[in-house]
Amino acid sequence: MTIEKAIQDYEGSYLLGEADGQIWASQALPNAVRSLAMLKMHELGRPGLGGNHSGGWLIQKAQKYQKRDERFLTSAYFDGFLKAVRKVRNQQAFAVAVKS
Repeated sequence: MTIEKAIQDYEGSYLLGEADGQIWASQALPNAVRSLAMLKMHELGRPGLGGNHSGGWLIQKAQKYQKRDERFLTSAYFDGFLKAVRKVRNQQAFAVAVKS
């Protein structure tokens, strides 16, 4: 695989994650956005304080994409998704601060 092809694969997976993250965060409750925004990529799917698995649904979604396209990069997808969620979280926090 060439470097250019690897970069294209990463960018495609990242942008897909970013788009999915923006859509999810726009529809999710603020507490869910806040909780997911605090996670790091390696924490996805691990049990949290309450025993619930954090972001297990996101891992399943990425696995579905992986089955459809062998060039799909899960780590890039998670990176883009979490980046978008953190951006929405920052916007929400700023909006609350401005209202106060």
